Amino acid sequence: MQLKHEATTGGAVPGVSIPLSSISGPTYATGQLLVQQTAYKLSDKIFSFSPETFDLDTAVRDWSQAGEQNIHGETTTVVPLQTRSGAGTLALGYIFSKDFDLAKRHIPQTVLAPSLTLRHLRPALDQLSLLYGVASPFVAHVAAADYSAHDGLVAEYESALQIAEDLGLALVASTSAYEAQHISLLATLLASILPTLHVYDGIRTARETLRVVDALSETSIAETYKKIAAAANALNKRLDTAGKVIDLLHAFNGELGTSYAPFEYHGHEEPELVLVVFGSAEAQLAKQVANTLAAEGKKVGAINVRVYRPFIEEAFLAVLPESTRQVAVLGQVRDATAVEDASVQSVLYADVLTAVSFSDRSQQLVVIDVKYAAATTHTPSSIASIVHQLTSKETQAEVALTLQAVEQTRQYTFWDVDNSAALAAPAALGKLLAREAPNNVYIHETYDNLVQGGAVRTDIRSSESPVEAPFAVETADVVFVGEEKLLKDVDILNGAKAGSGKVILRLPNFKEEELEKRIPAAARKQIQKKGLGLVVLDSSFSPALEKDAELLTQLAFLQVARPEVTLAELAKLGEVNESQVTLAEFADALAQALKTIEVPASWAEVEEAPPAVAPRSGLKPISFVPFDKNEAEPALKLDSWQEAAKGLVFKEAYGTQIELRPDLTVKTATVHVKENRRLTPDAYDRNIFHIEFDLGNSGLTYNIGEALGIHADNDPQQVLDFIQAYGLNADDLVQVPSREDAAVAETRTVYQSLVQNLDILGKPPKRFFEALAEFAADEAEQKKLAFLGGKDGADEFKKLSEVETVTYVDILQTFPSARPSFPDLVRIVSPLKRREYSIASAQAVTPTSVALMIVVVDWVDSQGRTRYGQATRYLSGLLPGTAVTVSVKPSVMKLPVEDTAPLIMAGLGTGLAPFRAFIQYRAMQKAQGKEIGAILLYLGSRHQREEYLYGEEWEAYLDAGVITLLGAAFSRDQPQKIYIQDRMRQTREQIVQAYIKDGGSFYLCGPTWPVPDVTAVLEEAIAFEAKEGGRKVDSRKEIERLKEEGRYVLEPLKLSQDETNTMTAAIRALPNVCPAPASHPSTASTISRFANRATNSSRNYATPQTPQKEYAFEMAASSIRFGPGVTREVGMDLRNMGAKRVCVVTDPTVDKLAAMQQVRESLDREGVEYKVFSGVRVEPKDYSIKEAIAWAKPYAPDAFLAVGGGSVIDTAKLMNLYTTYPEADFLDFVNAPLGKGLPIERKLHPLIAVPTTAGTGSETTGTAIFDLASRRAKTGVAHRNLKPTLGICDPLNTATMPSAVKASSGLDVLCHSLESWTAIPFNERTPRPTNPILRPAYQGANPISDIFSLNALRQTVKYLPRSVRDPEDVEAQSEMLLASTLAGVGFGNAGVHLCHGMSYPISGQNPGYHHAGYQLPDPLIPHGVSVAVTAPAVFRFTAPSNPDRHLAAAEAFGVDISTVKRESAGEVLADALTKFLADLGDQPKGLKALGFGREHIAELVEGTIPQARVLSLAPGLADEVEREREQLARLFEESLEH
Repeated sequence: MQLKHEATTGGAVPGVSIPLSSISGPTYATGQLLVQQTAYKLSDKIFSFSPETFDLDTAVRDWSQAGEQNIHGETTTVVPLQTRSGAGTLALGYIFSKDFDLAKRHIPQTVLAPSLTLRHLRPALDQLSLLYGVASPFVAHVAAADYSAHDGLVAEYESALQIAEDLGLALVASTSAYEAQHISLLATLLASILPTLHVYDGIRTARETLRVVDALSETSIAETYKKIAAAANALNKRLDTAGKVIDLLHAFNGELGTSYAPFEYHGHEEPELVLVVFGSAEAQLAKQVANTLAAEGKKVGAINVRVYRPFIEEAFLAVLPESTRQVAVLGQVRDATAVEDASVQSVLYADVLTAVSFSDRSQQLVVIDVKYAAATTHTPSSIASIVHQLTSKETQAEVALTLQAVEQTRQYTFWDVDNSAALAAPAALGKLLAREAPNNVYIHETYDNLVQGGAVRTDIRSSESPVEAPFAVETADVVFVGEEKLLKDVDILNGAKAGSGKVILRLPNFKEEELEKRIPAAARKQIQKKGLGLVVLDSSFSPALEKDAELLTQLAFLQVARPEVTLAELAKLGEVNESQVTLAEFADALAQALKTIEVPASWAEVEEAPPAVAPRSGLKPISFVPFDKNEAEPALKLDSWQEAAKGLVFKEAYGTQIELRPDLTVKTATVHVKENRRLTPDAYDRNIFHIEFDLGNSGLTYNIGEALGIHADNDPQQVLDFIQAYGLNADDLVQVPSREDAAVAETRTVYQSLVQNLDILGKPPKRFFEALAEFAADEAEQKKLAFLGGKDGADEFKKLSEVETVTYVDILQTFPSARPSFPDLVRIVSPLKRREYSIASAQAVTPTSVALMIVVVDWVDSQGRTRYGQATRYLSGLLPGTAVTVSVKPSVMKLPVEDTAPLIMAGLGTGLAPFRAFIQYRAMQKAQGKEIGAILLYLGSRHQREEYLYGEEWEAYLDAGVITLLGAAFSRDQPQKIYIQDRMRQTREQIVQAYIKDGGSFYLCGPTWPVPDVTAVLEEAIAFEAKEGGRKVDSRKEIERLKEEGRYVLEPLKLSQDETNTMTAAIRALPNVCPAPASHPSTASTISRFANRATNSSRNYATPQTPQKEYAFEMAASSIRFGPGVTREVGMDLRNMGAKRVCVVTDPTVDKLAAMQQVRESLDREGVEYKVFSGVRVEPKDYSIKEAIAWAKPYAPDAFLAVGGGSVIDTAKLMNLYTTYPEADFLDFVNAPLGKGLPIERKLHPLIAVPTTAGTGSETTGTAIFDLASRRAKTGVAHRNLKPTLGICDPLNTATMPSAVKASSGLDVLCHSLESWTAIPFNERTPRPTNPILRPAYQGANPISDIFSLNALRQTVKYLPRSVRDPEDVEAQSEMLLASTLAGVGFGNAGVHLCHGMSYPISGQNPGYHHAGYQLPDPLIPHGVSVAVTAPAVFRFTAPSNPDRHLAAAEAFGVDISTVKRESAGEVLADALTKFLADLGDQPKGLKALGFGREHIAELVEGTIPQARVLSLAPGLADEVEREREQLARLFEESLEH
């Protein structure tokens, strides 16, 4: 027995195809369906950008497939497209195609898309708007729908408003599903005037099923469109766009009897406050709230912006009542961060403000921007609350308001998991209720995939009159809960109607004595306090009911909500089929299944235990469909050749098709080896070879700069060995994923599949171990495999993968009890991938061949076996005549359009390959008598004798005048290494001429490590040229412009897996001269990140360097004098040093304090000559440092004295450095990659540092930090020779520090100690310096730094809170200064890592934050604040690298770690830090509090990446830069709030 689900009124049922002809008159539909109907009937083509689950085009695709005709007598073509870069190009190409049928030029072209697509459509819309005079009418129906990682699906309008404003498009809005059809029609008509966007709520309003009384039929749409289109064509051509829109609206209203206007006013006749709104739910609610409040006598009105563009100011002012005193613009912005940011205005606000400001109103109007985030859910109460806040002096948080129309509506909510057997029951009930006449039923579903693995809420409203209620049911008459667990996760009962509401709770196997255990305490309390009726539904005793959960839900609901509807009446109505049990049996069973519960009074007093996670207020719309938890995989099986033969002989019976693989996206060709010769000497350790292929009749074509994909085979002998060992039949047939497209299967023999399809000799990922564990017969092997595939086995997996470089075959041999069948093996072994190499030839020059330059990848694994890269081994052994399968991959490396445009090319190793093609082509042009541009070729390798790749060719081209300049850098052929950036810098004038003056293009191909240095040279050239011309230019922005123009092109290279293995094995082979301390993980488990940064490369190019690991550490620290009053000794110290002219460095604040008074008195007393520079800037910039250096140089001091905080001491260090090196460029000593990072080889002048803050520890270190303003990045200079000669630590000097400065400085100490304590061990750092002078100041944690760092941490935790709270606590002030010094010694030798690396862009990119307690005119994020704000996230991330150290740190915070598991170390330390920061007070609780949002993360990451000096010491940070970017982005996101 079941309720029938057939539609009786022509309705929209999800998943059910709706005939176009059924939409007419009273119709149940969604606004989305009506938009599609209009679009289909009026369009020539529909270009759809609907994500799969958005269903924006479901109906039009069905109608097109069914051959339904549009008003032009043809079937509308629907073209599904993807949302991605370049979206809209196909539509643009169609409209302006030379083959376009001009007879269709008057027929509209339509786009269906969500608002998230608009940013990708923008370039196409921009071109369309410029060429609209010769284009077809164009309309885009845009569902306001975007996805936010934090808020799920949101109704996002801002992008539509912004793009309409920027590009001059028309923009109209539907406010409800009732209007969707009309406004779609209006938008299509407006498209005859200018390109038009029609936007509507894509989250709720357009997806709610409701009864539209006057839906236009196909015929009505055709007649209406033709009449109004004729009127549009007859419009006065002299009218401006606004006038044409007004006249078209009049014609539209006259034809349909409607009253649409550009701006529509509702509310009080003489309002004082008027809301201005745009959108669907916003407009409906503002209208109803304004009318409700006006009826109560409140002088409130609302204006709905129907036509946003063109914004017709006269029409707006005409509907704005004269009595208005205040205009509140409800303007949408991107997110909550933009709401809080005072510098951000909503788009709508700017238009309204302009209209009001330039009006001739005698009364001054106040215009307010009431911003709200796209994720905001509006209700009548929220709109009423805005009105209340604007009109009342009371501070009431929210005003409750219920709309009268909604109060008279019966409302129901259904809550269930989305894989429930009763999932379709609410929709079926809605259809049933819709049959009652007169009745209007509204159905809306919300899916949240993050609750209980997928939950759904269905709202049903039923009323005699139409109701506009675009918000969730707030007072449900009946709440049905199909899954009891939802009561714990969601505050469901808050939406039940107090006093009369009823709750139906499905509790299988219900026992009354267990009721209180199964209903959470909070839910029981609400049931009692709200006076709700409780009915339990238990079907477990009846097989009939248990089997049909959907029917049970429907009948149980009707029994409680509509008891007057009996089963017999349902049968008479034809709503029940008797197929399983009789009516009587079902009625009896239902009576037993439903049990009304007497709610005890004690439930009102029940004590609630605080939940671990507070219940949600409701579901967050994450999706429009249930979460698909079961993805079936096609079963694979082994077949014989006889089975294949049957398919070939009986094609029809077996559905066999024989064709040239049109299903594959990659088109392959077969070529033959023509030449294979080695370029490096046989005795050299790197085999770099040139291989050339004869194209024959393959038809393969390629462009200059493209890459050739090599479809290499596995080694046949190793494959045969595996087949024999595994007991396989080499000739059996099996279906395997194609190597070109894993989604496409192909039939191969077992031998063929292992040679050409499966990466059986490759490195297995973690998921392979997890999958293989399921097949292990031996329990111990099963546990071991599961361990290796799980989180706990990460270290051992890493060792297997990176140290032992195991293959799939190795693992299968190691675990012999795990023997999956071959089809299962196919499923869990990754497919073999093609390898791509830049083409080293130009087809115009060598039309029948293609050339590559490749390096053989080989390494020795931990067992002493020599292993090879799969593709390079295959290629290096190929003999002339061998057939090879290849394909072509496009590239960004393209020649300029103009032949005379100069080329500046930089290539390292095999990165020269594409430039050989470039030069070949230009040489051909020159031979043809054409004028060609200058060619500057810079190349780099290790040794000229062995690796001057294609050197003879370059020399010949140079002699022939093809190459203008050849800059060869052989890094190891002389004592001092020379790189391509050095050669470029030496030839800067030639670069200026070719690149800037002659409009050339720059190309870099090879590893990524030289990119910052090479880019810096180009920026220098740009700045140099601008200075010569007397112009100011931002070099960085100029580079960005050149990128956009295609004149700065990078082909960044990334290590292949084989190359990674090469480097890993080489590093592992080094002896561990100095064993790691017991508290650190063995160096055998980590590859140096710095080495990987230095050799990061992309295709199969040059073999990475194999830098040796560090084996020693140095201890360097300034002499320290500590004690109250020791400042007075500074004069004697300088006299003892023989100082004649002392430069005293301080800042304006400290210059007025007692510390400087003591210094002056001491120097005067000892007769020491001195001058004071007091212009140091707090958080110094490069330009403030340069000003200080310029001040010092003429004075020529022979000693320096720094009195102040870290900014002062760091500035003094750099003044000392650059007065010792007066000829040096400022970037010479600045840390790479932003500077050159040259060593400091000269002896600097004596420097005494007198700190007045307890934080930086700068008095002990050889580091000076500043902002490089042009790059918006923090950087500095680091070298042990930079450290002060003496640090004078006088606790009396810190007594006057403001509390906020103490806190910030102390947090710097905290992170100095924590980061140096957790940095990678010194003997894991690479590369080992070739000269002791090159050993960096930051070396990694070591046994001596550990002592200082851990003690500093304990001191800080103990004394910092006291020093902040009590300025009279002398002991705490003194101990914090000592802690700062201890931490300085610790981190000055071990280094810091992520907190500091991430802090530099945080402070450098300050969006405008002023920290409380700092009396400065400019925005400032104090250094300690910027460091500590990310600390909880950072140490949660680094903890797996060494849990014991992180637990020891947590213990310093007072945490009892005796029972804490090692895997919880990160969480425990992060919690301790969060609590410490909160208890300290006045600290931002994340980046959001500093003004940063998710939109800033990308730039913050880019500002962190250059901090290689500190990032190289960070444990757990990925070696590969893109992966590192992802990790940093996640850390910044986790730091937004804590």
